[in-house]
Amino acid sequence: MKVTDIMVDDWVLKDMNYEEENPMYTHPEYRPYKIQNGEDIDIACETNCIGDADIYMPIPLTPEILEKNFLKRHGAYVILDDYFEVEICEYNDGLYRLLYNCTEMSLPRTQITEIGFVHQLQHALKMVGVEQEITLT
Repeated sequence: MKVTDIMVDDWVLKDMNYEEENPMYTHPEYRPYKIQNGEDIDIACETNCIGDADIYMPIPLTPEILEKNFLKRHGAYVILDDYFEVEICEYNDGLYRLLYNCTEMSLPRTQITEIGFVHQLQHALKMVGVEQEITLT
């Protein structure tokens, strides 16, 4: 995973066995980890530091995660607020498509992106202005 793909508040899998002295691990143990602040993402780092891409893995987006965080309606996962209706539909073998309507501006449904990982969903929601806290538990 590229460190530049990660933003504050993203959920990722972090290698809990990573050691700066010995980055050549053979059995990493990844755990869900929420990026708390910019210090966790040191993009100036090349290797052997908290910003090293080797310690992060993306979390695959699954129906279970979507069901925990969104309403399910007509086979899609839906977010409704005062201005937006966002729909996340299964697209193709582990990929989802995010569609949205903005009721305030009467915009037609617009496809935003294809997503396969939790952090991509978080970015897509931020891009369309929806503040939705994603939980994994």
